[in-house]
Amino acid sequence: EYDPERIFVGGLPPSCDTDEKLAAVFSTIGRVLEAKVSLDQSTGRPKGFGFVRFDSPACVEAAIANDADHVIDGKWVSVKRCETGGVGGRKDAGIWVRGLPLEYTETELRAFFERFGSVVECKILPRKYPNNPDQAGLVRMGNRDEAQWCVDNLDQTTQPDFPLALTVRFSQRVTGEQSAPPPLPSEPPPRCGTPIGMQVADPGEV
Repeated sequence: EYDPERIFVGGLPPSCDTDEKLAAVFSTIGRVLEAKVSLDQSTGRPKGFGFVRFDSPACVEAAIANDADHVIDGKWVSVKRCETGGVGGRKDAGIWVRGLPLEYTETELRAFFERFGSVVECKILPRKYPNNPDQAGLVRMGNRDEAQWCVDNLDQTTQPDFPLALTVRFSQRVTGEQSAPPPLPSEPPPRCGTPIGMQVADPGEV
């Protein structure tokens, strides 16, 4: 489901770092009731996306129709419909993350991703391979757009004190099938003649 009066704005330039600037840009389309530039809570820097609420659905339609014309400080920004954040908006907002420190707790996992948006729920997955230097978790963001930002901007990044580069992927495809995680680096190569009945690793666990 989509919010009829709200849009998601992605690709904001670093200079668009306040709610007022974002509101001023879209006030040319119609009356803006609310504008919010998402900021990294630890640094205070903009994360490159935001949300705008208009006073009517007609303004949202106009913003979508003129997507190619939205330029802020010389940089084109994309405009999309904004999911409500309700059950329909969150169903595809789950992400699978690997590369977490062994001592990481669910509280720390939540705090890490709350820097990039709202977190509905999260969990640390059971470790299936004790010799691996990391662990994995699942995080459900407040909406699909926030989850997409995490996948686009955090995957394969190196975080301070993390044992491996992060792997961040959607935990489910639109069809509901679980996304296949990358091969485990510490997993030994398959041997010929593996006995029938040998347990196969669950891809959602580390």
